[in-house]
Amino acid sequence: AIQDLLFDNVTITCKNKPVVIAVEEGVSNVRIENIRFSNMRITSGQPILVQGQPGSVVRDIAFSHVELTTGAPDAIVCRHAENVRLEAVQLTSRPEPQA
Repeated sequence: AIQDLLFDNVTITCKNKPVVIAVEEGVSNVRIENIRFSNMRITSGQPILVQGQPGSVVRDIAFSHVELTTGAPDAIVCRHAENVRLEAVQLTSRPEPQA
């Protein structure tokens, strides 16, 4: 199990996904829960990803006081997840025009 983690006071600048909480495809019976992200400033080219699988749902993920600016059309992508909470989160999506 991956649980009870806190990421606090972090700045991230990247071209890819800045935060990935994911269970790989085909994996089941994995517990990922109680993960907290707070006081973060993020500039990224892709969205935050919170993704479980049908047999391994990601639970109790919290983002608080987070500023995210992304070049992707979606700022946060959640799949097979329960109780994902956003508190004082500012999301800005600025996708680049397609050529």
